[in-house]
Amino acid sequence: MKKIITLSLLFISLQIFAQCWQKISAGSYHSVAIKKDGTLWAWGDNTHGELGDGTTIERSTPVQIGNNTNWETISAGNTHTIAIKTDGTLWAWGSNELGQLGDGTYITKHTPTQIGTETNWKNISLGDGISFAVKADGTLWAWGFNSNGELGDGTTIKKNIPTKIGTDTNWKEVATGGFHTIALKTNGTIWTWGWNSSGQLGNTNNNNIVPLQMGTDTDWQKIGAGLNHSIATKTNGILYTWGGNYFGQLGDGTTTNRFYPMPVFDQIQSFDTRNNHTLVITTNGLLYTWGANSYGQLGNGTNTDKYVPTLVGTATDRLIISAGHSHTFVINVDGFLMATGDNIASQLGDGTNINKNILTNISCTVLGVNDLETNKLKIYPNPVKNILHIQTEDKLQKIEIYSATGQLLKSDSSKEINFTDLPKGNYILKIETSKGIQIEKIIKQ
Repeated sequence: MKKIITLSLLFISLQIFAQCWQKISAGSYHSVAIKKDGTLWAWGDNTHGELGDGTTIERSTPVQIGNNTNWETISAGNTHTIAIKTDGTLWAWGSNELGQLGDGTYITKHTPTQIGTETNWKNISLGDGISFAVKADGTLWAWGFNSNGELGDGTTIKKNIPTKIGTDTNWKEVATGGFHTIALKTNGTIWTWGWNSSGQLGNTNNNNIVPLQMGTDTDWQKIGAGLNHSIATKTNGILYTWGGNYFGQLGDGTTTNRFYPMPVFDQIQSFDTRNNHTLVITTNGLLYTWGANSYGQLGNGTNTDKYVPTLVGTATDRLIISAGHSHTFVINVDGFLMATGDNIASQLGDGTNINKNILTNISCTVLGVNDLETNKLKIYPNPVKNILHIQTEDKLQKIEIYSATGQLLKSDSSKEINFTDLPKGNYILKIETSKGIQIEKIIKQ
């Protein structure tokens, strides 16, 4: 009976792992995510309350924000966060000195605060002190910093409440960079406005304070905005980039700025960009990265900038990506979260503040398995190539290694587990000590 219960717990844990992370948004120095159960989690810098946990304490591992299970969409800005619930309501927290929360004040909020009473918010995009949202009726709204006309309302005056941009009702999505904005309409046209120092608007050499159509093409599908560059895909899966290129973030093999869109890659499934690096996942699930890499944000094991799309690993199960200021997140088809890059404020969520230049697994908190106190247990390195080391202050009783399908492969009581003879892949480590049972996912490289 004990064996059956143990295996049941293991399979429950496997199921929880497989259904863990659903959405992720990397800010400048903090990160927020939604799990598949609809709960909201955050970690990293919290100086301005941008994590939403009611404190200003930095968190090095994911912390659940409240108890709600109906979070739908999330976006992390520089020092503020905005989210939409499944009921279409809009919530914001964090820094607010520029009115970027949209609650009509300039007061910082440390917990999610509802903005207005509308229930038809659809998608959001945040920048440095800027917030944008599209409603279900296709209208576009903006608030926050506006010195360069990045809100698109025809002024350079900041706003502290959601302000409607124009009268059009066919906006599909919006992306805001450092001080410029790019938006996509349902008719496949792209519109840009704001600062244009490096050609990031893709249509003129001048700044714009109202949306201006970029070219005449009507087959644009998805958009993204970096610090001073822009990216977009067409319906044929080809990725185009334009704007600033000082770190090779355009991926065209040069560091020359481009004032108009140029094709650089094809067969694109998803993509993201933030500061000066760019990420894409191809239709066959491969991850490619390029641009700035001084913090290891490209995840290729180096800290060298790349001017062309560079393959990261050989895994073909990549599904979701998010680019922060200088860090990167990847979620695979099984819901596993990995991170790389700058970690000065613990924004990777791996329990440290040490930078990484390879994708590092971020544990999904497993509930209901008699967890150990995490500060008394250390498992490293993960991913592992040869020997996995285990440190614990409690008495170690038994360690078991299971395959991803739940098959017991090894049983030991040593604090050094040999993975050399195991093939590359995902494994489940069951650690039993005098205090209880801890189950963790281990990646064998």
